[in-house]
Amino acid sequence: MDKVVLTNAQAEAIENIKEVYSDYTFIIKSHVEHSDGWIGKSEPLNDLNLDSLIRSLYIGYEVERTPEEELLKEYHFNKNHSDSKWGYYADGIKAAIDILDITIEGINGDSDE
Repeated sequence: MDKVVLTNAQAEAIENIKEVYSDYTFIIKSHVEHSDGWIGKSEPLNDLNLDSLIRSLYIGYEVERTPEEELLKEYHFNKNHSDSKWGYYADGIKAAIDILDITIEGINGDSDE
């Protein structure tokens, strides 16, 4: 079985609920009985199906990247590629976010290279 992919909010909710309740069976039972009843820091779990909750508890999870994080990954991969044509791809990413007036740290923000 693969790890489930969660939003950042869902991942934080999982970690918060694990700090409060160390018994995974209790967490799962609560989710089954009140799947839309999570409140406060745990509220993002209301959008999580039972299978994903169980897999995130027992197998683990990965946090879904934001579009900005995906662009940063692509930018650095292509900027540092040994073939110069890939550098143009990185330049295109930077130009596009500049045109759209978007700032992404690591590309065109304070920590850009």
